[in-house]
Amino acid sequence: MADARLGRQRSPQSHEGPHLVPYLRSANVVPGRLVLDDVKEMNFSPEEQRVFALRLGDVLVTEGSGSRETVGAPAVWDDSLPGPVCFQNTLVRLRSGPELEQRYLYWWARHAHASGLIAEAAGGQSILHIGAETIRDLEVYLPSLEEQRRIADFLDDQVTRIDNIIAARQQQVDLVVAWATARFAELIFQPGIPLARLSALAEIRLGRQRSPANEQGAHMTRYLRSANVFDGRFDLSDVKEMNFDPKERTLLGLRRGDILVTEGAGSPEAVGASAMWDEDSSSLCFQNTLLRVRPRDASVAPEYLAWWARTSHRSGAMRAFSSGAGILHLGAEGLKRMPIPSLNQREQRSAVGACQSVEQTEKNAFASLSSSARLLLELKRSLVSAAVSGEFDVSSASGRGVPA
Repeated sequence: MADARLGRQRSPQSHEGPHLVPYLRSANVVPGRLVLDDVKEMNFSPEEQRVFALRLGDVLVTEGSGSRETVGAPAVWDDSLPGPVCFQNTLVRLRSGPELEQRYLYWWARHAHASGLIAEAAGGQSILHIGAETIRDLEVYLPSLEEQRRIADFLDDQVTRIDNIIAARQQQVDLVVAWATARFAELIFQPGIPLARLSALAEIRLGRQRSPANEQGAHMTRYLRSANVFDGRFDLSDVKEMNFDPKERTLLGLRRGDILVTEGAGSPEAVGASAMWDEDSSSLCFQNTLLRVRPRDASVAPEYLAWWARTSHRSGAMRAFSSGAGILHLGAEGLKRMPIPSLNQREQRSAVGACQSVEQTEKNAFASLSSSARLLLELKRSLVSAAVSGEFDVSSASGRGVPA
């Protein structure tokens, strides 16, 4: 019913030549869409261009992947780039024959990927490969051409509506995050409150640098790094070890109430992310990709410092005190200079309680919107699968789809 062709393999001699043209590879295809911000070029002879050039409507399927979720991901070529545009052997091109509507073929490929049909057929161990021959052997429900077109029209319309609603849910999530961030700033940086440098209220210390000499020793100790710290939480699924002698453990061990701040990151949004450690663990240390903020005395509540740090990160203030080009670095000196309101203990408790209330509202809204988006994604998957499997008649279902 369709031609399935593997793209052309890269080779050193094809990096230059008189017939350089853009080509697509697996990195340019994600489920349902193309990503064209990084398109490479290589030499395709005129004869190769006739074989491997893309046509409007061609379906591209990722040929190999380390994940069952991404092998066989499809997208349709829409002539986004001026031709000719070819494709590499990390992709399989599907092109319909005379008895198969091309748009119907695309929706079948969406179903074959989302349902796991392609993943089940793929071979390999660490890297799964589908291959053109394997795809050719997969079965497709084949109604009349007229019915195929009706199914494609139906899915074009209904899936677009669902995607628009999902996009609206994401916009609502962004609005909730922006509202919460603004409220945190209002509660921490209250009008009329004098500002002090953070170093006046807290001790700031940079963690210890990794070195080959510390990869083994008599005092191997678990330590946290920037990969373990996110906005308001820790991810302890991958905690490394290196040697910290007893003196270093005392100096760089964590206490309940310590705030850890990411010192540097390639992403501007990630630098300055922070979370508060909530248990005593002097046997857990930290690396120099993190800064530790610890109250100087009991007049400063750790929870207040934690909310100040989270607010300063989410509002972009941490980035403003960072420096660097590709990778931003906050540094101990930059963090020490940052302004913090000098609230008394009662004001600190009040601000912390109010921030916690705002955070709970944010979490509730996020959970509700995320649940709605998950249900919509499942609806989309089920709708595509049922339509291209002949489970229902789209002519009678078209009036009962997703509301406009």
